[in-house]
Amino acid sequence: MTAKKNSAQQTAVYGLFRGVYSRVARQLGVDRSYVSRVAQGQSRSEAVEQALRAELRRIEKELKSLDTHAAVENKEGKKHSVLIVDDEQSIANTIALILDEHGFDTRVAYGGREAIRHVLEDCPDTVLTDVSMPYMNGIEAAKAIHEMCPDTRILLFSGQTTTTDLLKTVRAQGYAFELLPKPIDPNVLIDKLRQIEAGASIY
Repeated sequence: MTAKKNSAQQTAVYGLFRGVYSRVARQLGVDRSYVSRVAQGQSRSEAVEQALRAELRRIEKELKSLDTHAAVENKEGKKHSVLIVDDEQSIANTIALILDEHGFDTRVAYGGREAIRHVLEDCPDTVLTDVSMPYMNGIEAAKAIHEMCPDTRILLFSGQTTTTDLLKTVRAQGYAFELLPKPIDPNVLIDKLRQIEAGASIY
C-alpha cells in the first residue's frame, strides 16, 4: 500500500509540474508555445518569467507538503551522488561507468522527463545533463530540478555553440548553471565534481 501511495504522490506532483506552461499561458492570455519559448530562453518576457518563477515556487511548497521534496545532506562516508542525463544512452552509461570507478554514486536518465522522475524520488548532490534532448531539453530540466532541489548543483554539457547564448539568458533569469563542452573531458568533470564535493564554488 505504501508503494502505491508513494507512486500516486509522485504522479500527482509530476502532473503539477507538467501543467506549468499551460497555467501560465491561461493566466497571461498567451499561447503555451510562447511560454515554452521563454522558458527555453528563445524569447524574452519579464511577465512570463515572473509567472513561471511564481508557479515553480508554488509547486515547491506543494512538494514540501506532500513530503516529496527532500534536500539531501551529505553525511560522513556517504558517496557523492550524480544524476547523468543524456538521451544518447551510450554516452550516459559511459560517463556513469567512469564516475563509478572514481567513487561516485551514479544514476542515469535518458531524457529530461525521466530526470524529473528521478529527482522526485531523491535529490542528487549533482546533476550533469546534456542540453540538446527531445521533448524536454537540458535547460528546461535543469530549471525544474533547481526549483525542486535547490541544494543540487547542476552542470550542463553541449557541443552546440548556440547553447552559450541560451545559457546567458538563463543566467539573466537568476539560474547559475555551468556549461561544459561536449565531448566531456573526464578529468575536467571529475575535478569539477571534487570541487563541488568539497563545497567550493565553481561559478
